[in-house]
Amino acid sequence: YVLVSYLEGDLVAHRHWLTPETLSHAIAIGQVTPGPLLTTATFIGYILFSRWAGHSPAAGIAGGMLCTLAIFLPSFILVAVLSPLWSRLRTRTAMRGALDAMNAAVVALIFVSAASLASSALATTGAFMMAAICLLVLLRFDLNATWLIAICAIIGWRVWS
Repeated sequence: YVLVSYLEGDLVAHRHWLTPETLSHAIAIGQVTPGPLLTTATFIGYILFSRWAGHSPAAGIAGGMLCTLAIFLPSFILVAVLSPLWSRLRTRTAMRGALDAMNAAVVALIFVSAASLASSALATTGAFMMAAICLLVLLRFDLNATWLIAICAIIGWRVWS
């Protein structure tokens, strides 16, 4: 979720390539799939490339594939390069301190991203009420959250479409 703050800062605030609503939709779509933010990147690539090519689905698919590759490739390269060094680096005091500091920064970025997403997702009274009711139901009953997601999707589609 740290990536959300980067996406919002660069694609929404700085470049204005996406609206806050489009970014929220991309994140929502990613949440219903495995690897949520990776799917979000694919969706954003599809949207941007499709738009830049005059709403061409073929360009959107190419853009989605390129963004998927771009979000996976650095991780694979870093693991391949740093894996042999990792056990030696973890034992050094300075490196452990740096990793602890990075963990603290990640927690702060996740909090800021969650607050930003919540403020845009719960902007309407209806959405806020639905979220509050779902929270109460989850806390009170032993219900699978998937059912609540499906019910809320149907309600949202019927009420806000």
